[in-house]
Amino acid sequence: HKSAYVDTMLSSSMKEQETRTISFPDVDPDTWLRLMHFLDPVGSNDLDALDEETFTALEFYDMYEFHEGVKLCDYRWSKTFKNIDKHIFRVECDNFVPLILMILKSNIDLPLTKRALSALIPNYLR
Repeated sequence: HKSAYVDTMLSSSMKEQETRTISFPDVDPDTWLRLMHFLDPVGSNDLDALDEETFTALEFYDMYEFHEGVKLCDYRWSKTFKNIDKHIFRVECDNFVPLILMILKSNIDLPLTKRALSALIPNYLR
């Protein structure tokens, strides 16, 4: 499996182990499919989008210990922030600020993304 949480639920002496079913009541089926799509090698390209939907995916991956999902978000976002054109960033800054603030305020381990942001933001402030 792609989640330590899921592995634990299925391997411990809990009802999930017996039924082989895990419920995520806070996630509707369409959202689940989208979250799993991001983990697919082809779908991971969609994580390049710097938007609230991808941050929601990151929060889900962190909450349910989809460690590869967190690492994938970190890697893809760091590449996006490293490669973003500084002029475009200045012009479109208002679009990026909410996500950047969510990333910086989160307790989710995103070392690559935070390092890329720490290099990008001072360039913007000049």
